[in-house]
Amino acid sequence: MKEKSYTLPEEQKDAAFAAEPAPTYHGNAAMTLPEDECAEEDIDRNKIPVGWHPANEEEAMTRIEAIEAEYENGQYIDAEEFEKELIAQYPWLA
Repeated sequence: MKEKSYTLPEEQKDAAFAAEPAPTYHGNAAMTLPEDECAEEDIDRNKIPVGWHPANEEEAMTRIEAIEAEYENGQYIDAEEFEKELIAQYPWLA
């Protein structure tokens, strides 16, 4: 079987491999910094993810208060009780 080869006119070759647009990030997504130097105050630290840590002191206090309320109301369970509950619901986890 004969191989077919396709060629493009010279002006279209570059257009076919044009640079892809830079990805856009929204909210708390990872941030890409420009290649050139930028001032520290120009970096928006709110776009850099902080993992599971609270975003600010207010959020941290809210989480702590919610955990304390669960503990006081008897809704808090330790790891062993949680494991027993999971195994009771899903026996294949044992």
